Amino acid sequence: MPKRDVCLADANGEIAGYLRCWPCVQADGLHLYAQFGVMAPNGRRRGIGRALQVADQVRTYVDATWNRANGVQRGWTEFISVGESWRRRGLARALILRSLRAQRDAGMTQSGLGVDTHNLDGALRVYESCGFVAVQRHCVHRKPLLLD
Repeated sequence: MPKRDVCLADANGEIAGYLRCWPCVQADGLHLYAQFGVMAPNGRRRGIGRALQVADQVRTYVDATWNRANGVQRGWTEFISVGESWRRRGLARALILRSLRAQRDAGMTQSGLGVDTHNLDGALRVYESCGFVAVQRHCVHRKPLLLD
């Protein structure tokens, strides 16, 4: 039984389900974290799956091929999200800082992420409080398509 990165659901003293997260490396050298959840038969249709909701997540990865091609040691901090009922508790910041430490420990000298700067939930403010600064901005144009 793993002792880290696992959440267990208990129903009357029995394990009813669990969530697990672990590091993995793709064939192309990209480092990711995978997630997996399982409900035991005794935990199904009892609302436990909803209780096992992921409060927050961040995907930390290193694209070694991209780094070699660009002459940098950059990790990435992506897919940062916190469930609505868990917001305003410092979870995003704690996850981001853990991600940055993991990247540093893997030999990275910088980290990147992408963000919608108009995000209404304050994502940009959180990223800036963790030391991220904007180095590039993109503009996306949209046009409604009218079907005949």
